[in-house]
Parts: sequence; structure tokens; C-alpha cells
Amino acid sequence: MSPRYAALGSIDKYRLNPVLVYAWLGLTIIRWTNFTVLEKSRQPSRVIARNAVRPEQQRGDASPHARSGHELDLLANLIEQNIETMTRFAQTTAFLLLGLLQAKFASSIEVGDEVCLTGYIMDNFCVENVVMLDKSQVKTLEQPEEHSFYCLLDVGICIESGFQVLGPKNPETGMHCGGFRIDNDESDVVLEAGRSLGRPGKCSTCEGNQDGPEYGYSATVRGTVAELGDGSDDDVKGTPILKNVRVTNNEECEVETAPPLCTHLREVTNEPTDPSDIDPLNDAEGASSDEGENVSDPPVAAPVEESETTAADTSEGVVGEPSE
Repeated sequence: MSPRYAALGSIDKYRLNPVLVYAWLGLTIIRWTNFTVLEKSRQPSRVIARNAVRPEQQRGDASPHARSGHELDLLANLIEQNIETMTRFAQTTAFLLLGLLQAKFASSIEVGDEVCLTGYIMDNFCVENVVMLDKSQVKTLEQPEEHSFYCLLDVGICIESGFQVLGPKNPETGMHCGGFRIDNDESDVVLEAGRSLGRPGKCSTCEGNQDGPEYGYSATVRGTVAELGDGSDDDVKGTPILKNVRVTNNEECEVETAPPLCTHLREVTNEPTDPSDIDPLNDAEGASSDEGENVSDPPVAAPVEESETTAADTSEGVVGEPSE
């Protein structure tokens, strides 16, 4: 499988995340609690050992069944060792938990990175509203292909909320993950690109071909990471913000950047080839015949008819490309 989402191939860069802060505080509390319990347990164990000596032992008239002070000291030491073992186990568990949290919330993008993602363009209002404004029975992140160009490009409350490009659908949840937000100052770039593709009459500002799409605007967004988002699971506030945005129709990224919220994409990142699938006898032939073939995953595209693809190609262009 082609490393389409290669940006998550490394987890050596972390951004400050509230969950990591809470995990660090929890680890500190666990260590302090264990230390306090251990220190308090040492003194009573020795006091118990001294006080547990029977009167006949203190008089020197020890019976054969009485425990000596040495035996009780050994018992107290054994208790201390068990407590220390439990402490080390708790600390190790806490460290492992912290490591898992770091891996889960790791992000391999930083401010200033150039990113690219092809996906459905959605206004932030409909994302936060959970359901679409014009189709209240449809969940926004479940069926973005049903989102109308009219709602996206004509309705004031949607335009003013800003836009984002969604990540791929998570097969386990059936929901698209939050991708990258587009800086509100550059919303015009999205509006211009979408209106140049949309079918006239389906939105008041659409200027595309008569066979153009009217639902599910999908485009390729390129830009520079300006902010990383707050790292939460919120599909708006948790997503990074892009500036210097360029929006293109009918074009896909050479290598797509996996957004931080799309954690399920790590399962398909740089998937190794199964050695059993390699035929050593035909390896030389296969290398030459397969060279140049496109084996990457197909881009996310709007659900249009066959005739719409030809029409859309005539309006292909780049909007928002910075001048040289």
C-alpha cells in the first residue's frame, strides 16, 4: 500500500495537550502517595515488632511457641519489601499509561509545515451543529456528500462560521474525522473555488457548468500550518488552522497529510508488504511491468454522474495560488 498518509509515520514530535498535562499530574500524585504510604508503613511495622514481644520473652522466660524479636523484624522487612514491589508496579503502570497517551495524541506536524489534504469541504457551523442545516436528518460528519452547495456557499451563517476540509471516514465509527480548518481571513478562497465548480441555479452564486455538482463539494486544500488547535476531540477547535491556502478542483495531493484527529489512519501508514506475496521468480519482471503504475488510494470525490466529470475538467483551475 502506498504511504498516502506518510505524515503520521513518526511520533517523535509532541505538542502540549491537556490530557498529557493531566496524566503528568496524575503520575506525580501516584508517586507522592506511594512514597508517603511507604514511609508511614516503615515506622509502625517496627513498632509492632517491638510491642509484639510477649511478656515472658521480656522476662527471659520464652516459650518454644513464642516469636522472637528477630523473627518479627524479618516479618516487618518482608512487609516493607512487598510494599516497595507494589510501589514499583504502580509506577511502571503509570509510565506505560503516560506513554500510551503520548502515542495517541502525538502529532507529526508543526507550525510552519506545508500540508495537503483532499476531502469534503464543510462549514464549521454544520460541523458543530452535528446535523446539516438544510437536512436535519443527516449527520454532518457521517454523510458530507449530502451537503448542498447552497448551504455551503450561499447561507450567511455557514459562510461566517468558516470552513474546514474533512479527513477520511473512520470505518469503525462511520464518521469523517476533523481535518484542517481554513483561516477565516481566507474563506474567500474556498468560496471562489466552490462557486466556480457548482451547478448554476443550485446556488445563487454558482458559476460552473450545467452538469456541475450540487452536493458534496470535494477539493484539495494546500496550506501552511498556523496553529495546531487545542488537541481536543472537538472537530472544530481541535483541528489545526491553515494559512496561505490554495484550493484546487479535480486534483489530488502527491502525498496527503494525515490530520492529528484522524488517529485511525495510523493503521494504514507505511503498511509493509507481506513477504508471502513476493514471487522471487517473477520479481524482476514484476518490477519492470509495474513501474509507473499508480497504486495509491483513489481520491475522495464528489458523487457526480459520468458526464459531470468531463464537464468539471473544463473548469479545472487553482484558486488562491500565491503570486511569484
